[in-house]
Amino acid sequence: MKLKNVTKDLYTLADEAKAKLLFLIDYADGAGLDTSAISGIRKKFTRRNIEGAIKDLRELLPYLENHKAELEAGDMPKNFLDYVPTILPTMKTLNAEQIAIISTRKYLVEDNQALFNDAYGYISKTITRGKKVFKKNRQKR
Repeated sequence: MKLKNVTKDLYTLADEAKAKLLFLIDYADGAGLDTSAISGIRKKFTRRNIEGAIKDLRELLPYLENHKAELEAGDMPKNFLDYVPTILPTMKTLNAEQIAIISTRKYLVEDNQALFNDAYGYISKTITRGKKVFKKNRQKR
């Protein structure tokens, strides 16, 4: 349940960022800036590659800040770019928590696999010996 909740929160935030980036594409296009990097980040959010999107967004942010005047000269609201730095730490934290939960589950599966193998071995031995003991008592159907 915890994994579902963390994933839901992370994907909700990613979808929100993706929607904001759609507007940013329009603002950048209106300012005559290259929009391919922004589109690439949106695709990563769509494909749920959160780590890649965060990394690319961090790298894109200085470029956007350098061209902030051009973006604001167009249709972009004054504080629009302030949204990006506020969501990045939250997304990074949620992504790390999701990875930690998944890793914990993998270790639990590995630990339980040893118990399953022991139980399977015991059951196999019991079945094999049981077949030998009750060989003559088989009923025909």
